[in-house]
Amino acid sequence: MSVAGCVTLQYVTLVLLLAVPQTPDDQDARVDQLATKVLATDDTNDKVDAWYRLYKAIESDRSRQLGRVMRHANNTIAVQTSWLKYGDLTLKQALNYKTPKRVGRAQFIGFLEGRVRIVAPEWWAKLVIDDGTEWRKAHTENYAGFRYLYSELGEDLIAIPKGVSVRRIGKGFALKQGENLMKLPGTVFTDRERNDDGSIECGLSVAFTASHCFLAVHGSFGSSHPLYCIERRSGDIVWKANVTGSFLWGGSSGVPHTWVSVSVQRNQVCLFGVTNSGGAFVHTCDPKTGKKLFEFSTAYTGHYANHLADEED
Repeated sequence: MSVAGCVTLQYVTLVLLLAVPQTPDDQDARVDQLATKVLATDDTNDKVDAWYRLYKAIESDRSRQLGRVMRHANNTIAVQTSWLKYGDLTLKQALNYKTPKRVGRAQFIGFLEGRVRIVAPEWWAKLVIDDGTEWRKAHTENYAGFRYLYSELGEDLIAIPKGVSVRRIGKGFALKQGENLMKLPGTVFTDRERNDDGSIECGLSVAFTASHCFLAVHGSFGSSHPLYCIERRSGDIVWKANVTGSFLWGGSSGVPHTWVSVSVQRNQVCLFGVTNSGGAFVHTCDPKTGKKLFEFSTAYTGHYANHLADEED
């Protein structure tokens, strides 16, 4: 056979191979590879893209892949994917920006709690189920919504949950919750929290154990923020973890608010956050090392919906 004939035969063979539809096993393998890439990615932009590709692959064979991925061994993959079902974010709804049904979100809370073996705060679950819609109608005037979950502003412009107090001591701050009292290391506040006049503007949420304090320092938009483990006796920072949040980039209108709850459950440091724009996020980590054990963020599905809308246009 001539060289030209061999090349033609190879080309025809390649076309025929590409024309063969994927089998269910091939689709399973592709989805599994994408899930592995999500877990292996640390960069925020890369992770958003990885979730988008995984969601697209799931939607291409939703009847088979959605339930299969929700049974994934990794809790982050299973719970984040479940938002496509229980958040009721079907392709059509994503394109039309329809608010998910409350019953679906209630099922999502149950699925999350069952998989991760943690209990969501009642206020967090309520706002996630409601999507903030009815809540915003009743709690938007005169910062009433702000006081609904957090108390009045503490020292400077530091927003704190009910039952927590913070006050200046020299150049530092003392934090108190019930009988627990400690001085905060000055390094927990960065230039992002400092105003030009030197005052501190941020939100704080805290959980104490006998030996440690777990402190979240967050802004009002729901963007990524640190979670600290501080040794109570020495005041030293043991570790610092990054919480993704639910607002990665872009703009926002109105007065933004974010509320965060920190607790220790089943040997996990658990952080639950929600914004008054409907964003929600969860982060759990190892109390000794700060290693991330689980995360959920509506930012990933939000980006997916926006991307689909752009493709539709």
